[in-house]
Amino acid sequence: MLNLGEYQEVTIMFGDVPNFYNIVMSCKPQQIIKLLNELFVKLDRLIDKHSAFKVETIDDTYVAVGGIPEQTDNHCEILCDAALGMIFETRSIIDPVTGKPLQIRLGINSGPVVAGVIGKKMPRYCLFGDTMNTASRMGSHGVPGKIHCSKASFEFVS
Repeated sequence: MLNLGEYQEVTIMFGDVPNFYNIVMSCKPQQIIKLLNELFVKLDRLIDKHSAFKVETIDDTYVAVGGIPEQTDNHCEILCDAALGMIFETRSIIDPVTGKPLQIRLGINSGPVVAGVIGKKMPRYCLFGDTMNTASRMGSHGVPGKIHCSKASFEFVS
């Protein structure tokens, strides 16, 4: 059951494919759908394996959280372990443009969030707050094939 309200300690992960725009411009829609499906199925398996929760996917961006719906002290370790697996699993997919292994760029941040189900026609479980914003920036400013970890998350795992 997804709880509504405030969570003081969770870890958020944003991941994306750095050259996705080039892939979209060079491939047929069916190829893009196949690629994203293959990638997201692999990422979903890792998130499930590590008892984390997939929040959403938007285009090539994958968002997950540790510490919701089950609050746990090791929320950061859960997502760091999943992120390492994601780097390796993503490499098993071939980039249709370059012919090289696909890469993912990951950003992780820890802190408080507000969570709730938003919408009536197509309700979605959403997370809000600076922790989300920082995790997004960590991901978008990261290096392909690496995990860009905030100071807050680093302190949880060190």
